[in-house]
Amino acid sequence: DFGQIGDNTTTDKTSPYHILEPTTWSKVCAGAYHTVAIISDGTLWTWGKNSEGELGTGNTDDSHIPVQIGTSSWKNIACGGYHTLGIKSDGTLWAWGKNSD
Repeated sequence: DFGQIGDNTTTDKTSPYHILEPTTWSKVCAGAYHTVAIISDGTLWTWGKNSEGELGTGNTDDSHIPVQIGTSSWKNIACGGYHTLGIKSDGTLWAWGKNSD
């Protein structure tokens, strides 16, 4: 319902769909309704529901396609239900999204 598959639709998929081809991904995580991934070049991409800022785009607009977040090089990511955490290549930890609890 929120574009978390990343194919620019909200249509359910019954078979695998290739995201941003040709691209080599190194990490991926899924939250309740959003997806976050790192490409092998270290760029961070997010898509899906963004009601709590869990995509890290600086707004709360949903995205049905992958959107690059900044230009920094990322090493690792983790997704919660409505929040996201990332470790940059310099070792710093970053967090964004729902923070009410």
